[in-house]
Amino acid sequence: MKQVLLVAKREYVVRMRSKAAIISMIVIALLFLGGGTAARIFIPNGFEPDVIGLTTQTQDYAMAFTAGATGDSGGDDSAAGGFTLKENQYKTEIYPSEQDLERAVQHDEVVAGVGGTLDEPVLISKGKFPVMLRMIIQATHASVKLNQYVTSLGGDMRDLSKEIASTQLKTKNLETEQADDTDDGYDFGAYLGGLGMLLILFLAIFMSGQMVATGVMEEKASRVIEVLVSAVSPARLLVGKIIGITAVGVTQLVVLGGSALGAMAISGLSGSFQIDLGTLSGWLIVWFILGLATYMVLYAGAGAMASKQEDLGQTTIILMLLQMAGFYAAMFMVGFPGKKDVLDVVSMLPFVNCYLMPARQIVSTTMQWWEPILSVLINLAILPVLIWLGAKIYRRGILATGSRIHLKDVFARQDRPRATRPKNG
Repeated sequence: MKQVLLVAKREYVVRMRSKAAIISMIVIALLFLGGGTAARIFIPNGFEPDVIGLTTQTQDYAMAFTAGATGDSGGDDSAAGGFTLKENQYKTEIYPSEQDLERAVQHDEVVAGVGGTLDEPVLISKGKFPVMLRMIIQATHASVKLNQYVTSLGGDMRDLSKEIASTQLKTKNLETEQADDTDDGYDFGAYLGGLGMLLILFLAIFMSGQMVATGVMEEKASRVIEVLVSAVSPARLLVGKIIGITAVGVTQLVVLGGSALGAMAISGLSGSFQIDLGTLSGWLIVWFILGLATYMVLYAGAGAMASKQEDLGQTTIILMLLQMAGFYAAMFMVGFPGKKDVLDVVSMLPFVNCYLMPARQIVSTTMQWWEPILSVLINLAILPVLIWLGAKIYRRGILATGSRIHLKDVFARQDRPRATRPKNG
């Protein structure tokens, strides 16, 4: 165990002192923070709500700008005109007279105002009246008129609103010839917000795997590996290398994830995405560790098959394609789910579940609690086979000299218990 920890410490120190690793982390972190700063500059509405001016005659229109944000419209959801407003997107200011309201609009104290009366509102603005505000006020005015008409007929607007709200449309899929009572709910806003987290997860696993493959290849090419295996068994060397680079990956994940969260905080857009960051962060760590465990030992084997830098592209291409397939599937299949059943099955499979399942956790509103747990168990069940395969390739490939070796050559070789001294000359 002491030898494993020494190897792990060496790998961590060497990798973290690498100028390339330090510069890449700093550049990516600065890009995230720069993006958050740019969002704050160019999307100012994400910070201060627009102020809408009203008079004592039109103050009832305030419910149109608060019902959607608070979820309380006094039992009449149509009061907000059917629009769902972001929290704190608008706030209202009441003025005693229309002259005071016009003065406030003229001096840019409010973005626009609603004067006149409740039955006949007058839209007041400095320049063209905002289109979204016009739509909200128009819908609210129509709701007021409808309320007056229903009341004049002896009806109750609240009963009518409840009746309308309880109406649900059913869909019939002609491909499956089944009637669907409900659709699988997907939060597209959460999808956009979670895309950055998914990218960080992909980069962390991908970069860690590349570090393992490159490190093994460099040690093999420089013949350092022959000295190492004379003192440490290949199995312990592999385990220590994986532990050390996993620690490097965790460090990168913390730095990049922290910079991404910092960018969201700077931009002021973090409140726009309804994501439980606490729960999601815990699951992201689980998928990160599981993804590393799945890919890391195979990347080590791929690095052992290469004899020089140019060979790495050929020996790691399959692993790279698997990772990119999982990442792009998470981007497109989850964001635009046309085949839900296929997505549910594929997200359970090893190699791609570390990308697809967290994306589903971010986006889907109908995923069952047991699905990610089942996916983890399936991956854990296949891990021993992957570890055995990767360790076998690594053990038989690190001491092979000459040109790049192939899988059939690896499995045809006999285990070599220890390295021989390199011949002089």
